[in-house]
Amino acid sequence: MTKIYVELNGVVLEPHWYDPNNKATKPDRFGKRGGYRVHPAGDGHNESANAVFYRSLEDVAEHLKACPDWGLRFKTPAGPANIFYEDIIIDGKPR
Repeated sequence: MTKIYVELNGVVLEPHWYDPNNKATKPDRFGKRGGYRVHPAGDGHNESANAVFYRSLEDVAEHLKACPDWGLRFKTPAGPANIFYEDIIIDGKPR
């Protein structure tokens, strides 16, 4: 099983999972809802309509390796999930 994380101030953050059954989740560029959401860099990077959802961490890892300027939303201890573009660790190795 693929493990993806970032470390922020000594705290390990895990990828955020969006419930596919939650109608409040905005669809991605393909109309999909739910899963792990990756985001492009640049203008509009934070908009759901520019993002892509994946249901498996394996698919997320492939995407992040193929598109090194893209980021992934991670759970944060106190607040909403944040997008991280740098210092992403995939299976123990920096991306």
